[in-house]
Amino acid sequence: MAETIDNFSSFYNPKKIKTSFKILNAIQSIQQIIDKDLLSYQIDLIIKGDEELSFYGVQNDISQIILALISNAKHIFIERQIKKPKIIINYYKKSSDVIIEVIDNAGGVKMKPINDIFDPFVSGRVNSQSGIGLYMVKNILDTYSSTIGVKNENGGAKFTVTLKDIR
Repeated sequence: MAETIDNFSSFYNPKKIKTSFKILNAIQSIQQIIDKDLLSYQIDLIIKGDEELSFYGVQNDISQIILALISNAKHIFIERQIKKPKIIINYYKKSSDVIIEVIDNAGGVKMKPINDIFDPFVSGRVNSQSGIGLYMVKNILDTYSSTIGVKNENGGAKFTVTLKDIR
């Protein structure tokens, strides 16, 4: 419990010091916070990638992006009563970019045009409280001159984050 509190506290620490960090560390830092929640909803989280892959930036920014994408998927799983919910996180290097894919099996984004989901106060969920999460993700990525895209694929949504090396 103490470790979870420490992880949660450091996650929301507003220090914005850029360093080189492993993408896996950014994923695992939020995994420790939300693991029990995912387990309680029987959501399978699969992480695949190069454990040594690193990025220069603020680790908490990338962790917040991943948390928002996982949280959105979790809420859609619950809302749509998805059986055997699963989230896959793939991360890899493509040219000089770091790619992070968050893929779910929740039936896809129903909104058209699909990219409107990144606009403020827009949500693909019926019971959304704010519609601000993906807009905040886009804003964080803008500070890195990076992007996010979404497409429906294989019975779910696939969010692709492209992190640019801006050193």
